[in-house]
Amino acid sequence: MFIVFALYSPNTPRCTNGECNENCAIASQVIEDNLFSVRRFQTGVGQRLIRERVCVAGISENRISRESPKRSTLESSRTYHLEVAPSYNIAPTTMQPVIRNNRDTGEREMVAMRWGMVPHFAKSLADFKGFSTINAKAETLLSKPRWRVPFHRRRCLIPADGFYEWKRLDEKVKQPYAFAMRSGEPFAFGGVWDAWKDPATEDWLQSFSIITTDPNELTATVHDRMPVILKPTDYDRWLDRVDAERPPVDLLRPYEAAEMEAHPVDPRVGSVRNSEPGLCAPWDCPPNSQ
Repeated sequence: MFIVFALYSPNTPRCTNGECNENCAIASQVIEDNLFSVRRFQTGVGQRLIRERVCVAGISENRISRESPKRSTLESSRTYHLEVAPSYNIAPTTMQPVIRNNRDTGEREMVAMRWGMVPHFAKSLADFKGFSTINAKAETLLSKPRWRVPFHRRRCLIPADGFYEWKRLDEKVKQPYAFAMRSGEPFAFGGVWDAWKDPATEDWLQSFSIITTDPNELTATVHDRMPVILKPTDYDRWLDRVDAERPPVDLLRPYEAAEMEAHPVDPRVGSVRNSEPGLCAPWDCPPNSQ
């Protein structure tokens, strides 16, 4: 399982097209499978992954002025109009901040999207009840129809400070671990997104999935998968929408283990009802959990 530390609680006005500059309405469907949950605990994460002169979608009133203690190489001096709140245990189907290139201007923008991608060809949300699309396996991006077009044309970044994975101790017990950068810097997962129009209401819903790949040496001690984490030098290439025929397949690789750290955390993180700072702090495992 995988969870990101996140920050977003926007108002959600309706969209009138598939790639609008407003937040899309959150879907009522709930996906029970929490295979790849997400957490973000620093309130400046997304803003520092966007370059200056960004177009921020759909938020007009509230501002973020708080800064993370760590400064990113992509930090901008600009204040972005977003209403955010720290979250330590993000649940699937919630609206989360996603960074993409604007279709018209080519500039980076942050928009709110539903976590758990609904393909544009879906007939209804009911088609995905009990079927999780919160993750997309890197190995299937070019072979499965639901991922192929988004991977070619609609790639995105999901800002985070870290994530959780669960280590199986026995048939009944799993121990969660938190993974983050040794530097304490925020980072970005590689993702894909799509836009789906509800035939009943004609409302548009934008949604995303986080791509997973083989584990590096660190995450392999806990789980057999890890999220695709991109280096800042690869952000431009990942978000580029011009050369759709040659997607960046080479970036779908495990992140360097030497740049990451991990520690066990409170098992209470297994319930998305729990979301407080202590969840991501180091936790003393019982003797049989090593």
